[in-house]
Amino acid sequence: NEIRVFTDELARYREHTLEIHVNQASSAGPKVEDRSTPLQIMPEYSYGLRRNWELSFQLPFAFDQGTSRMDGYRAELQYVAPHDEDEGFYWGFNAELARNERSGEESFWSAELIPILGYRAGRWHFVTNPGVDKQISGSSRATNFQPAAKLAYQVLGWNSVGLEYYGGDQSR
Repeated sequence: NEIRVFTDELARYREHTLEIHVNQASSAGPKVEDRSTPLQIMPEYSYGLRRNWELSFQLPFAFDQGTSRMDGYRAELQYVAPHDEDEGFYWGFNAELARNERSGEESFWSAELIPILGYRAGRWHFVTNPGVDKQISGSSRATNFQPAAKLAYQVLGWNSVGLEYYGGDQSR
């Protein structure tokens, strides 16, 4: 549901933000039995709990072949250590607890821990998220390694162009 590389962008202390994530995969992938790829929309409300801490709530929705459904709900806590916002290394983490309710699957709870490791040099920004997701209920109890990375170049003001990578390896 969430195709995103986590960086040092957080809601400031006592600030409210609302993001809308929209994505659709071009193909379902070789391991998926249902070959359809729904349009996924996820509103995310965030609040700056303290300096460098953010709490977020998400409601993922899927729209597929004329039907729509809510795919559960999730809460995230994100921290990024104090750092120079223009140059150098930064680190943090994102922890998530989610109730997953996908169509045709047994509902389950999952927990996710995503380290945030970033570096800025001039107009360049690199960040990697070597994340791990673990089902904590349901029959599978699978653990997934879900690495993500981003390389961006700032062209004008806050506008950047870049490449992002998302991977995944399922183990038990």
